[in-house]
Amino acid sequence: MESLVEIGTESGIGARMKTLQHQLSGPFDLDSLRQAEIGLNGLLSLAELGLIEEEKQVQGSLRLATLASLKHEVRDDTLTRFSAYRLVRSLRERRRMTDLTGSIEGESTADALRHEFQSASRRLVSAWAMNPSLVQVLRYALDLWPSPELLEPVEQALMSKLDDSQQNSEFGRRVAYYVLADMFKAGATETGRESKRDLNFRIADVDSYRIALANLASRTLGRVEAPWYVQQQASLFLASVGKTATLPQAAPELRFHRALHSFVQAKSYAKDITVEEEVVVALVGH
Repeated sequence: MESLVEIGTESGIGARMKTLQHQLSGPFDLDSLRQAEIGLNGLLSLAELGLIEEEKQVQGSLRLATLASLKHEVRDDTLTRFSAYRLVRSLRERRRMTDLTGSIEGESTADALRHEFQSASRRLVSAWAMNPSLVQVLRYALDLWPSPELLEPVEQALMSKLDDSQQNSEFGRRVAYYVLADMFKAGATETGRESKRDLNFRIADVDSYRIALANLASRTLGRVEAPWYVQQQASLFLASVGKTATLPQAAPELRFHRALHSFVQAKSYAKDITVEEEVVVALVGH
């Protein structure tokens, strides 16, 4: 194993990324995947360290405090996205190659792998928390381990931004709404779907996660200041889990979503869409 200092030089990070990419391009075995995951976790640590040092500089710390920091040739957000995507991919490849009927030091192989899935997911949520613009990393985390327990602190952090009444909190509210919209979109299209298909390896609690996310979507729709794009994704997710939503009639951006919820409730479609559009909405709702 290389130390973080050794792979943190200007010439080291790019080379390390290429090596890890090559390792995950195959062919690979369980040991090579584990080694790749160690390297990817190391890159995540480097990215987190870079963000911490950057925060120190913004807060006006003495330059001496950041003297040991090495300049990265790759942006910290790029490093985080690179590592997060490949870490999730490696874990899923390892799941496909693992005999779940075995045991390791008295612990079943399945339980050991579940623990690794959960640990990686928590690690990715932590990485997102340091840079909330990396919503894709949060989506990876929630897809890897869709659990109400994991959703709760994320929801708490986002709601704290929405409920902040200070005048300089507008940027934080916009970021929170953007993250919520992406979470609802992912919930409707991807989160937990692969886990549900894997009948031999149950992880977390996908159904409870969807219930918790649906409750969050309903509460978000109840906010009169919620942007139209958040209402779109929240209503889409609610429709995907068979729950209804009442949407503002005056918002033209929501006309297809109003029609979709009319379809879910087996009611007549909204009057502001064409017959051709009704067919498309029916196909989506079905």
